[in-house]
Amino acid sequence: MSDTWRVGELAHALRDLLRNSQFKNVAVKGELTQYRVAASGHAYFSLKDEDGKMDCVAWRGKAMHFPDALEDGMEVLIVASVDLYPPQGRVQLQVEQLRASTNIGLLEEMKRKLIDKLQVNGSLDLLQRPLPTVPQHVVIVTGAGSAALSDMLRIRDERWAGIRCTVIETVVQGKESHSLLPRALRAAYALSPSVVVVGRGGGSPEDLWSFNLEPIIEAILESPVPIVSAVGHESDHLVSDLVADHRAATPTHAMEMVIPVRGDHDIRLDDFSSRLEGGLNRWLSRRKERLLNLKLRLASAPLIGMGKARESLLMLNNILTRLTTSRLNAERQRLQRYSTVLEFTNPHAVLKRGYSMVKGKDGKVIRTAIAAASQSSMKLQFHDGELSVAPLEDD
Repeated sequence: MSDTWRVGELAHALRDLLRNSQFKNVAVKGELTQYRVAASGHAYFSLKDEDGKMDCVAWRGKAMHFPDALEDGMEVLIVASVDLYPPQGRVQLQVEQLRASTNIGLLEEMKRKLIDKLQVNGSLDLLQRPLPTVPQHVVIVTGAGSAALSDMLRIRDERWAGIRCTVIETVVQGKESHSLLPRALRAAYALSPSVVVVGRGGGSPEDLWSFNLEPIIEAILESPVPIVSAVGHESDHLVSDLVADHRAATPTHAMEMVIPVRGDHDIRLDDFSSRLEGGLNRWLSRRKERLLNLKLRLASAPLIGMGKARESLLMLNNILTRLTTSRLNAERQRLQRYSTVLEFTNPHAVLKRGYSMVKGKDGKVIRTAIAAASQSSMKLQFHDGELSVAPLEDD
């Protein structure tokens, strides 16, 4: 049996092996990203291309000779040796020289060319579609099991739990996202939603790069309904933000944009109803006053003009009747639409259609079979009452 290595011994042995290998003073070209200079004067950054990424370090004596105005996205050429940092077991390039190869790296150039293409074909000039006041169906397209998804669903539950929300989980980074993310978006459109939210949580520029790719951008432009781009953080600027109808600073912010607060909506509806009633009463009062004035004028008019006055009075009365009936019908229809929206999102209406809701002993809603199995007892909520039940034990 061979001797057992200690972790540090193995790490230092690998470092010595790399330092004495052929990977010494090699030329490497790639796109500069995450470039920063520490207080010590050492420079830390990464080089990337479409197929890979490597961490780099340049000690102060070397970094001080680097070109001025280095920034992320530039394509650079370095001379470096492959090294290993034992405390973290991380392979990195120890840079001796660095010079700019072009003004922008390959990936940044691809992004700018796509933006130029979208400007030429008019895709960036499309009018933004407004978000629905109360969406009946929201579809979220994002990564599977992500923290961003949990936050979005939490915001939905806090603001208006009755609004229908469908989640389509897909791959949002890496090569697989090139085909899977557009497929997920088109599947979302097939559900006939009121609005679509597409995005993911924060990450490095490489993690978010899928939202700068043409297949994903084309799929976003195909959306038949308003679409919200919610990728990364507010400081991240991606092509998807330019072509979507709305851009959210974060996925959480997207749900706050899309879903109103139920209580605020009810207050606005009550206020609207009150103002509508007051406006109609004032409108009718003004017209009644006008009719009264005409009637008084008619009573004092000469007999020759009485016939014409009666005709005018009759015409105005007919116009008033038609306008009043039309206005009242229109406002009744408007109130009916709001009532329909409220009724559609009322949980009790869903229960009356034959559905039931499962609650734990603490009164909270149980959403999954796994959560139900851990309960000693539960309650089934029907539209006309509750029924206590207990989960069956496995045979």
